[in-house]
Amino acid sequence: MVAVHVLQELSLNLNWLYATGVPDRINLFEVGEDRLGSYSRVDLSLNYSIQGIKRNWVIQAGVYNLTNRNNPWYRDWILT
Repeated sequence: MVAVHVLQELSLNLNWLYATGVPDRINLFEVGEDRLGSYSRVDLSLNYSIQGIKRNWVIQAGVYNLTNRNNPWYRDWILT
């Protein structure tokens, strides 16, 4: 995670998550261990802090999966 304070009240956060693929449950009983593809995601958030007299406020906006990558996470059995 990278956090950059643009101004005292404004910060920009960038988070990158990478994980190797999980075991493929559909081919679980076959010889050899197959894995799904790797998982990679980039999240971006912007925080703005407001100092009030009685309360402190934070306005936050974020984008989940900024690169819009279609990650393989799991597969389920579907009867056909």
